[in-house]
Amino acid sequence: YVESSYPARSSGRNRHRSSNLLPRPFSVFRGYLFIMKQPLLEQETSSSSEATGTKSLFTDAGWFSIITFSWMGPLLDLGRKKPLDLHDVPSLDDSDSVHGVLPNFKAKIVSNSATGQFTDATAVKLAKAIVLTTWKPILVTAVYALLSSVASYVGPYLIEYFVDYLNKSSRSSREGYLLALTFVVAQLIEGLSTRHLQFRSKQVGVRARSSLVAAIYQKGLALSSQSRQSNSSGEMINVVSLDAECVGDFSRSMHDLWRLPVQIVLAMLLLYSTLGFCPAFAALLATALTIGGNKPLGRMEQNYQEKMMSAKDVRMRAMSEILQSMRILKLQGWEMIFLSKIIELRKVEMNWLKKNVYTSAMLLSIFFSAPAFVAMVTFGVCVLMGIPLETGKVLCALATFRQLQTPIHGLPDAYSMIIQTKVSLDRICSFLCLEEL
Repeated sequence: YVESSYPARSSGRNRHRSSNLLPRPFSVFRGYLFIMKQPLLEQETSSSSEATGTKSLFTDAGWFSIITFSWMGPLLDLGRKKPLDLHDVPSLDDSDSVHGVLPNFKAKIVSNSATGQFTDATAVKLAKAIVLTTWKPILVTAVYALLSSVASYVGPYLIEYFVDYLNKSSRSSREGYLLALTFVVAQLIEGLSTRHLQFRSKQVGVRARSSLVAAIYQKGLALSSQSRQSNSSGEMINVVSLDAECVGDFSRSMHDLWRLPVQIVLAMLLLYSTLGFCPAFAALLATALTIGGNKPLGRMEQNYQEKMMSAKDVRMRAMSEILQSMRILKLQGWEMIFLSKIIELRKVEMNWLKKNVYTSAMLLSIFFSAPAFVAMVTFGVCVLMGIPLETGKVLCALATFRQLQTPIHGLPDAYSMIIQTKVSLDRICSFLCLEEL
């Protein structure tokens, strides 16, 4: 294309004049512009199904296919027979592609902004824009989370009835079949709702991450010279690869803020119906004591997370400057001097990373030992109050404590994800608020 962009050769004096009309550097630049306008893939990505010629399997699937995930069957069967090519993979729906999500995301931010730009974006406004952009799948995942939480306690609730049924001298077959059928249906609902909760939550995370990455990229193209001097390309890479991904991963824990307390309430109600008020209240106090005792560790983890991300930015800025000035470093023989500087910055980053990991390990160790502590307190109160511990009640309580492990173990992860997401949102907002051209 560069050769074809030259003007036609002519003879004599006009040949020299015509060749100066389009210098070679400008021709090369025009050639690069032409190449950059070509899509990276053979198929257009601006629209979804019409561009690629294939429809979105998930969008066109029926309700039974969606419930059982059988809409993935043809693709998996084709992948079993041969390596998948680009044209074999179905296209995304417009609501799942960045071309469909980004305009809505930017419109939500602009509507909440006083200036109509990203320059006054805050973490609250950014989170609100993400929620308003993906509110439909968030609502669907909330229903799945509620179904999964309720169905998970049906099994422990039925254990006492199973034991009473087996201890009866005269058993009714109808009652036994009904108990078994109820247990199987509850487990089936729990399994399907949990799988769909994970799938839909990942879908929300992909939409949020795609919107943030596209917005950050467009912002990076419009930065002023002063903003580019104060923020290196390494910091922009950190914002895209770490912070945007952290916000997208928060979708897995977005319902834990209300789901985990609901599970704790269901466990306390089950213990109240099985052991009585005092043991259930003792179990609640033990659970609250375990959860409330980790607030200082949570604050320490937030502080270490912020320090670690700041140290990472400093190291990436130094790495970018060294790579850009590598010719000068080689000429002057300064490789080892600047290598020692990078090692020192890496040691600072590793120091904050170790403190963050150790704090997280302490949180996890406390919460893993919490169910045994709750069981010990509950059964101790039963022994002190003279409450008979029958076989059915003990088995039901143990099953409840086992189900109670899920909210107790999930609380440190959810709290940690909230802290990391807040830090990432603040960093993204600080980048989006930079001065533009």
